[in-house]
Amino acid sequence: MEVVEADWIVIGAGTAGCVLADRLSASGRDRVLLLEAGGTDRRPDVIVPGAASRLHRSSADWGFYTTPQRGLGGRRVYVPRGKVLGGSGSTNTLIAIRGVPLDYDEWAAMGAEGWAWEDVRPVFERIDRRMPTERPKDLHPLVERYLAAGAELGLRSIGTGSRGPSSPGSACSVSTCAAAGG
Repeated sequence: MEVVEADWIVIGAGTAGCVLADRLSASGRDRVLLLEAGGTDRRPDVIVPGAASRLHRSSADWGFYTTPQRGLGGRRVYVPRGKVLGGSGSTNTLIAIRGVPLDYDEWAAMGAEGWAWEDVRPVFERIDRRMPTERPKDLHPLVERYLAAGAELGLRSIGTGSRGPSSPGSACSVSTCAAAGG
């Protein structure tokens, strides 16, 4: 068995784990060991976005379920979570929604030093620059009706769902899928 020396060990090569390992190793001074329980993301059902549903309940999925839900007659709800390099981002089941500025400011006021909106905003802006997102060009008619229904109820549109200044609101998710070779 080979002995590996590392300054940092990151467990889980999902979206957050990969970003953390990248940041920890960026200076070149520290050695980072990144461990992942799942397999490679270089497989057709991961590479092709339309194949995401084939990954559910597969070797690339942890197979998590909620506890029994009282409001659903005791049923448990399947929650797809990626067990593969890249985690749920690789299985196209990751949805990221940024918190609202007021929430961060309240956390800071309660003693969470460094968590005020102005403290975390630069991090979100860095994420936005590194993660190309594209709002769907042709929204499905049902999505248009959903957004219109929200407006009718007084909910404002919060754009892509990750850049709104406050809640509540209705939004359309964006895609981070790139064309092959892109």
